[in-house]
Amino acid sequence: MHPRMLAGRLADREVRPGKRAPRICLARSEQTKSTRRLRDTPAGPATSVTTPTSITSLYDTWLPLVSLVEMSSSAQPAAGERWTICRLGHVHWGANGGAGLLLRHAISGSQPRYLLALRSRWVDEPATWGIPGGAIRAGESPEAAARREMSEEIGHVPVYRVTGEQVQDCGGGWRFHVFLADVDEMFDAYSVLETDATGWFTTQEMLNLPLHPGVRLWLSELEASSRHDRPAPTSR
Repeated sequence: MHPRMLAGRLADREVRPGKRAPRICLARSEQTKSTRRLRDTPAGPATSVTTPTSITSLYDTWLPLVSLVEMSSSAQPAAGERWTICRLGHVHWGANGGAGLLLRHAISGSQPRYLLALRSRWVDEPATWGIPGGAIRAGESPEAAARREMSEEIGHVPVYRVTGEQVQDCGGGWRFHVFLADVDEMFDAYSVLETDATGWFTTQEMLNLPLHPGVRLWLSELEASSRHDRPAPTSR
């Protein structure tokens, strides 16, 4: 994982809860400011903000060490972790493309919830909710890259079952692989260096969030697929 240091700041955004409040975990440095912003959200169910004790102690002991490792490793990124320009002139992070893991928790009788990460202010597309992911290293499979990036950005990755893959092509030869995977429970994903918060959202709740372009594309294709699968209305 290599820092994508682009100028930008975290805009004052509101998370508008749906009928059931999404589960959100905030980075420790953002707790006071973000909790106040969430509490000021207009009428609706209160949004739950949780930071387990184990996560708090993690930031006190483990995160400073990770920061030092990240700073030292960023000077020598792994092969493939660099900016590249596609045939259309778009600038992308990842000479070999990118990959991300979209975790889903689904139970009978409820809408599925998906794990998204709020991107930090110093990465590209800052302050948007996206899929944990990043550049594919040389010799690495897209799924292996997706799992590695998720572990770097949110920590422990539980057992999951891949149920599908969407390849997003910019049109100029650069591709981002989105792996959809199911998990057995909505675990508390903590925020590390490139993530200000994490949360579990339904697709309807996502419509009220500032989304990363890749998530918007995934949502649009999901909706298009749903319309295609719906039975045609019968004429009377």
